[in-house]
Amino acid sequence: MRIYFVKRLLLMVPTLLGISLVSFLIIHLTPGDPALLKLGDSEQRSGNQLLAAQIIDETRALYGLDQPLYVQYLRWLKRILTFDFGESLRDHRPIIDKLKERIPVSVKLSGISLLFAYLISIPLGVHSATHPYSIGDRVTTIVLFGLYSLPNFWIATMAIVYLGGGDFWNVFPVYGLASPNAGSWPWWQRLEDELWHLILPVTCLTYYTFAVLSRYMRVGMIEIIRQDFIRTARAKGLGERTIVYRHALRNSLIPIVTLMADLLPALLGGSIVVETLFSIPGMGSLSYEAVNTRDYPLLMAIFTLSALLTIRGLVMKRAQRPEGYWHIVLRQFRRNRVAIAGLVVVLLLFIIAAFADFIASDKPLVMKYRNQVYFPVLKDYAAWLGVARWETQFQNVSFKDFVASNFDKRDWAQFPPIRYSPNEVSLTSVLRPPSAQHLLGTDDVGRDIASRVVHGSRVSLSVGFVAVSIYVLIGLFIGALAGYYGGIVDMIASRMIEIMLTIPTFFLIITVVAFLPPSILNIMIVIGITNWPTVARLTRGEFLKTKSLEYVVAAKALGASDVRTIFRHILPNTIAPVFVAATFGVASAILIESTLSFLGFGVPPSKASWGSILSNARQLLPSGWWLTLFPGLAIFLTVTSYNIVGEGLRDAADPRLKES
Repeated sequence: MRIYFVKRLLLMVPTLLGISLVSFLIIHLTPGDPALLKLGDSEQRSGNQLLAAQIIDETRALYGLDQPLYVQYLRWLKRILTFDFGESLRDHRPIIDKLKERIPVSVKLSGISLLFAYLISIPLGVHSATHPYSIGDRVTTIVLFGLYSLPNFWIATMAIVYLGGGDFWNVFPVYGLASPNAGSWPWWQRLEDELWHLILPVTCLTYYTFAVLSRYMRVGMIEIIRQDFIRTARAKGLGERTIVYRHALRNSLIPIVTLMADLLPALLGGSIVVETLFSIPGMGSLSYEAVNTRDYPLLMAIFTLSALLTIRGLVMKRAQRPEGYWHIVLRQFRRNRVAIAGLVVVLLLFIIAAFADFIASDKPLVMKYRNQVYFPVLKDYAAWLGVARWETQFQNVSFKDFVASNFDKRDWAQFPPIRYSPNEVSLTSVLRPPSAQHLLGTDDVGRDIASRVVHGSRVSLSVGFVAVSIYVLIGLFIGALAGYYGGIVDMIASRMIEIMLTIPTFFLIITVVAFLPPSILNIMIVIGITNWPTVARLTRGEFLKTKSLEYVVAAKALGASDVRTIFRHILPNTIAPVFVAATFGVASAILIESTLSFLGFGVPPSKASWGSILSNARQLLPSGWWLTLFPGLAIFLTVTSYNIVGEGLRDAADPRLKES
């Protein structure tokens, strides 16, 4: 164990250098000039261009921004080694002072959430594992999937609307961690006040973590209970309670304690969404402010501290066994009725996304005008593809107005069930609650929410599948090379994987997307190139296990090339766990896109997405409950369905969890 620990520490040296280089390049190669941000929009810049240029040059020289990149990197690395992060561009305060103020708040918030998550997940997981496939276990599984699928920004928003003095009840405080006059109160009243302020943010941080931990606890406990030493204990006459709590529980705690390594960065980074919504002065809200204000030194400091904390977790973390075998997947999956139901919902969502214009549009599906039949929705598709053109009389026309003013008794038009396009503005129908005319209500400019929810499914599903396809291809390629060739190739690939794993993924995505123009393609690419390490690590483990099997050795002995051996013999037999991970990945990508759009870093305003609807609702808090409820339910239903399908595939692909 000591040798393993020392080896891991030594391997972390190149990993640390790689992390510092990646963090430096990400911040410095993104669009924008720190010198311009440092100066701001001063009168000197606007009034005297020559003087402004001189000031900018002096500012670049003062901060070393006129030096080559490698010189800037070495200077920055030297400061980082002494924990000298410099000054914030925003308020000129030392960054280390800002971190000292914010870190304790996030540690308190995330630490309490993590404690509650473990206290809830362990007994819940034990109960599910000791009563597998019972009605209680199935109900618990569905509830946990529901909690796992709920985005925390939606839960936080709904909590503010329903419990924080919005359209319903004023039960809990929703801003900060203390009341305005709490400083003059006795300590016990201040403590009570702080605990009351913590209830909503801690709940929003806890539910997701304990849902994940409970599933890990159940899986680990089921596997341990089926081990030989447990059978031996039963054969010797030990009581079931003793077997479960003295023998099985101790061994099944190892995986979820190991998960602490993945959860450690949350103690430093806090929750960007929760801290921002509840105005809590922690690391999460500081990160959000740094991205919005392009505070480069502060961004680099947060990157570095989060990476260092994750490295500590990687050193502590032991390798985990890969899961799954492909040959029983489909047969076992078909037996899982809940998973089949989830698959049906996923297929229905695909149909809605594919035929969104036939469900919600301001153009008729079919109409007869002057004895001629038209198909405006199909014609719109053809015009978009460039294979047809609109007739002159229908160009730039509102079909509803055209029908009302030009049709006679012989003409007719059949509109879709929802007769509004997602971006159709109606200033006479502003902020209308759900009604017969607008099934899900309207927003602050009169756009129909039902239409926007339907068309938003296209954005979410396309982002999910394209992003996952990108990172699965990258992960398969790197993981296959590392696992098959080993040696120096494996060492380089492993360091690349560790470097990417130590960088806080969501914060990295926000940082990169914030510097790029709003685009669905940009979101797809950024999510894809930042999430491949998990697939690469999984593929590497499967290749290491499979490449020494007899059929692979026989293929090599018969003269099969490396390419044929990898793609013809090994990959088809190791793809099952990757396929399962990809299913969960689609759900995760949908949540990421929704969160990005909610924070204002997502799709362009002209595109309807579930996250952008919720972002608009955020500006109207605490009113307009329908603006938060329906898009949140759409996200919940979609993510839950994908997670149920993924769980069904995972159980089917792992014979150790096969239902007997």
